[in-house]
Amino acid sequence: MKKGFALITALLVALTMGCAAALAELDDSVPPSTPEMKAYESIWISDDGETRIWIGRQDEGFQIEAVQKTGEDSFNSWGYLAMFDGESKSIRNAIGTKDSCVYRDGREEVQENLGDEFKADFSINENGKLIWKDYQDDAGAGLALTRIGNFAGKYGAERATIDFVWNVHENDYSILVSWGQSAWETWDYQMKGTYDPETETVTAKGLKQLLTYKDDGEIDTTADPQEAEVDGVFSFDENGGLVWKSSTGEADGIVFENDAVPLWAW
Repeated sequence: MKKGFALITALLVALTMGCAAALAELDDSVPPSTPEMKAYESIWISDDGETRIWIGRQDEGFQIEAVQKTGEDSFNSWGYLAMFDGESKSIRNAIGTKDSCVYRDGREEVQENLGDEFKADFSINENGKLIWKDYQDDAGAGLALTRIGNFAGKYGAERATIDFVWNVHENDYSILVSWGQSAWETWDYQMKGTYDPETETVTAKGLKQLLTYKDDGEIDTTADPQEAEVDGVFSFDENGGLVWKSSTGEADGIVFENDAVPLWAW
């Protein structure tokens, strides 16, 4: 890599510090992605939902994080660094670490470091699926992962929170919005969203209703819920913030910040 062995070593050491490393901030000097590179920059998920891969830019190459469920509260985690092979239009000779992890008491714990020189290739097949070829233990054998964008997770701004949950069997997002109006009233949104890999947006439709709470915190079922249809297109701005454009314009001018929920947590 251009930065040399010292940079690779430092980043690999950083990846061993936890199962799901925080996404690295991009340096202003990083050249823009080519369309072929951009095709990889996303969250990818297997048909059973038990394998998830995040691919993003790191310096002039890629940082890759993968998690694969091994039990109800356990998973393996890989962290790779790699360069893009323009000739094959794929990610070749990625190198990284592997940890065995558990999720306990609301946090992750590394049980065992399983190696620091794991190697893998990543490519996109003719159907637009991600193929993961791991050279050590065939973790990606037989898998063809679907691109779902970088929307999965939680976002917030002002009194509103947005939760994107990927539905494996329906191949769409459930989008849940809670927008507080006062101490006693909250708009509750429930939408379904379809991801478009060409535009990198999610188009959604659903319903909203006004929830009114009693003094004891329970929902007042006698109050008028004021149900209404809602829609919108969700995308990311140039700084990575989530924006929501709807026909009613209720979220215009608002940027929702990502709470950086790790791959294994959704």
